[in-house]
Amino acid sequence: MDRIVRWYIPGEQSAIQREIGGTFVMDFNYVPQWVHISLRRPVKGTRPLRIDITDDGVSIFDDKPALIDGQADDTWFAIPADTIEADSILKLNRDQIANIYAGEDLTVELGLQRS
Repeated sequence: MDRIVRWYIPGEQSAIQREIGGTFVMDFNYVPQWVHISLRRPVKGTRPLRIDITDDGVSIFDDKPALIDGQADDTWFAIPADTIEADSILKLNRDQIANIYAGEDLTVELGLQRS
């Protein structure tokens, strides 16, 4: 891996929110390889905690990664995004929250390979 972008959002993940945890400006062209989501305390409920990562405002996913009931972490390897160009801006969104307990202390990591 040439670069790992990491967002950490402390506390309970109880609200849908755009542009959380800061932004990253890409220094080179990269191809996304994987995304890992983890929580210190897992979600509970019939709805998952779903995240999105945007590249200049456009999602890098066709199907957004999510943690389901009782799940504290997972990794996705199928990311259909095109190359993330140098100088583009990556942002994290929390697109859906669990309906009983939304989880606590969210970390999202995106593994990038230089192209």
